[in-house]
Amino acid sequence: MSSGYAKLSGRIGNESSYEDIELILTKLPSTIGRSADLVIQSKLSKEIDITLSRVHAIIDFKQPLKSFIIECDSKNGMIVDGKKYNKGEFATLTNRSRIKIGSARVYFLLPVDSS
Repeated sequence: MSSGYAKLSGRIGNESSYEDIELILTKLPSTIGRSADLVIQSKLSKEIDITLSRVHAIIDFKQPLKSFIIECDSKNGMIVDGKKYNKGEFATLTNRSRIKIGSARVYFLLPVDSS
């Protein structure tokens, strides 16, 4: 993984037309959306994903919890590890947490300790 706190890796699009995406979290907190720190946008399609907000979610590390969290900042909601979250709600992220935001389906991946 390139230098960063974590990575989002997965796909954007639908079953018949998708592309792979990879986003590196280089700062905390990081916003995710169409116009955010981590932009989820198809490079192949010119269409805008109307289910994806400009700032859809925020990933941060919470020291008291000693864990990463993702907070939903969109009325469209998000799904993390199969559970639906609405605007203002947050979920704890672990390595390989599954996140669905708009038409994007990604895994939250922590760096691997190479020592």
